[in-house]
Amino acid sequence: MTIGENIRRLRESKRLTQDDLAKAINVSASIVSHWEADKRVPRMGNVERMAQLFDVLKSDIIEGPIEQGRTLVMMYDRLSEEGKKKATSYVRFLVQAELQDSPKP
Repeated sequence: MTIGENIRRLRESKRLTQDDLAKAINVSASIVSHWEADKRVPRMGNVERMAQLFDVLKSDIIEGPIEQGRTLVMMYDRLSEEGKKKATSYVRFLVQAELQDSPKP
């Protein structure tokens, strides 16, 4: 996904209009429109403000979840066998802890 697609996806997930987002981070609605159309790239300060507003990491805006997954896989592949065992064990621990803390349906 492009930065523009990520911004649109995150904005829509919060049910915000382009104008709402623009007002929230103190830019014009036309700037938001240009970002989402991939005609312009937001400055890092604006990325930081959007990340705070959407409660996501800056990389969620810049890279998106698919690219982050690819990056993690590439990093994992570079680990030694011992490093892979440690990383796998740690991820399992984090997932189990998250599942235990999540509300039950």
